[in-house]
Amino acid sequence: MAKKNQQSSATSAEREIQQQSEETAQSDEILAVTLRMDNSFEYHLNLKRSVLAGILDPDVGDVFIEVPCPVAGTKRFLHTSRIKELDARGL
Repeated sequence: MAKKNQQSSATSAEREIQQQSEETAQSDEILAVTLRMDNSFEYHLNLKRSVLAGILDPDVGDVFIEVPCPVAGTKRFLHTSRIKELDARGL
């Protein structure tokens, strides 16, 4: 019986953590961002605040960001190490 109570309390704790993470994800604000690359291209994107924070955080490694591509069926990616300047409206 005690083992069952431990399992149910662990499950309720897991549910609480999951609910908190879902609430955080839902409240993550979307910001209009302009990325200027080292090759002089500009990309105007709508990124979540958490993604923007990850780009700005020096402790987070460089990653690829998927950006919209006008050609159907193709994907385009930007590497964060190539970002020279970043403008975010709404910060």
